[in-house]
Amino acid sequence: LQFLYFIGLFFFNVYYSFKMELATHGELIASGERGLDNQIGQNNCFLNSVLQILYHLGDFRESVMKTAAEHSNDLEILGNEISDDRKKSLRVLASVAGLFHRYSERNDFLLDPREIREQLADILPNFAMGSLEDAHECFDSLLTILHLAIGSPKGECNGPPIGVCYDFFGLHLQSSAVCECQETIRIDTSDSFYTTLYAANLVKNDCFCDVVFSKDEPITCDTCKKKIDVKKSLLGTRPSMLTVNVSWSTGSCDRESLRKFLSKIPIRWNLNSSTLRPTCNQPATLAGIVFYYGLHYVSTFFNTEKGVWVIFDDSSVCLTFLPPFIFRPLKQ
Repeated sequence: LQFLYFIGLFFFNVYYSFKMELATHGELIASGERGLDNQIGQNNCFLNSVLQILYHLGDFRESVMKTAAEHSNDLEILGNEISDDRKKSLRVLASVAGLFHRYSERNDFLLDPREIREQLADILPNFAMGSLEDAHECFDSLLTILHLAIGSPKGECNGPPIGVCYDFFGLHLQSSAVCECQETIRIDTSDSFYTTLYAANLVKNDCFCDVVFSKDEPITCDTCKKKIDVKKSLLGTRPSMLTVNVSWSTGSCDRESLRKFLSKIPIRWNLNSSTLRPTCNQPATLAGIVFYYGLHYVSTFFNTEKGVWVIFDDSSVCLTFLPPFIFRPLKQ
């Protein structure tokens, strides 16, 4: 299992303190890394970060390209038998797979994501060219659209949806609340491609496992009027990739809170936790982080073949042997 984060805060001063230089064209060709275009006014940075996420998960990338090839003739063969929504989702699938193919061919350093952006906007107008959206919402929307093209709505006995996207990222979550008076008992299930971790909870808590599935807002018992904590737990099979969206209560924070938060993000994480049933002895490893700074998204991932971390800032790509984030006290 691997895991990655979407982190929204002002982090440039953290990882650019390494003073890394841009990789040369030759180094990038050798590494297989590519930049994604983001012309002035397009605001593609949130989409570019998401596409870099999906490409850098090798098994998922290969599954998408294989599945797209299997469904390449669906529009022509099925025609009016499929809904307009599925037609649009199949076009998005073909465009994402096409970008992955061009990325893998290693001919061009800079790739253009506009076709995917325009197709997303055709389905969800808030993704129109020029608008800046949240990366985690784009991540969720893109996977939902891909699932519509190649997945099944629900598994057996109203279980989690079935398909490539849910196999890799799907979380089948249970929210439960039981009042001391035993009059209010609520158990709900939901499906998501990521979980939200509240930064303040991690700063206050010593254990990452205890907060990775943060509690929902408390509810009020109809009988005794007391506040009841709503607890979350993961049901069924864990996904190959656990994706965590980090939520901050403010647009910035003081240096000490930032230091505490960074120091508690594990690079390797033991999954033996009651929150993550069933338990597993194999630890999860950090695959990447998406940072947000001043209305701009930047992503970083570990290139396992070359043993280097890679930072993607749209068309700019940096290679470094040091993790481009700090999990220890920040130096002045």
